[in-house]
Amino acid sequence: MAGGMALRLKERFFDELASAWDSLAAPPAPDLLHRLLSVLRIREGDRVLDVGSGTGSLIPHLAGFGPAEIIACDLSREMLKRSAAKHSRLAAVTFLRTDARRLPLPDATVDAIVCNGVYPHFEDRRGTLEELHRVAAPGARLAICHFGGRAFVNRIHSSSPCTAIRNDLLEPAAEVADLVRAAGFEVTEAWETENFYLVAGVKNHG
Repeated sequence: MAGGMALRLKERFFDELASAWDSLAAPPAPDLLHRLLSVLRIREGDRVLDVGSGTGSLIPHLAGFGPAEIIACDLSREMLKRSAAKHSRLAAVTFLRTDARRLPLPDATVDAIVCNGVYPHFEDRRGTLEELHRVAAPGARLAICHFGGRAFVNRIHSSSPCTAIRNDLLEPAAEVADLVRAAGFEVTEAWETENFYLVAGVKNHG
């Protein structure tokens, strides 16, 4: 399936799911959420990019660290509308509807990047990671995570009613780590369990 067509199908699929999304997605276990946030190391004044932000489940947790800006990025207009209805009172949040492969952001301006539950949906994974590296400032932290194991994620995606989703399968953490490294990040963690998946990296200062 051509990339442009697949993106449109995914956008439509997630637009249709937006109204029910919060009732479908269980909140993450507190210990796993803490692990993710400890990897991101968000500091007061940071710019944080939340890729595949959806209805914004992570936004309140990210906002608690006092970042200067949270950029909630998603392909789905309806997901972002839901998120804005919940989080627009937070002055630090900017809502950005775009494909993560082509971010309308300047080079080296983002201090932390989280891709929660979205990585398998990237049509061009290598190119998207390179784009994330482009917008990452020196020392920026990257986290690719799922609050669910790889088998669970792949079972949900492979049985999706949307044909464009069925091949959006998650590779072993070690393989994703290789792509993260190839994009220019130093990999700091790459592991997975039955209920959590994490690949983390840092953009070097050099």
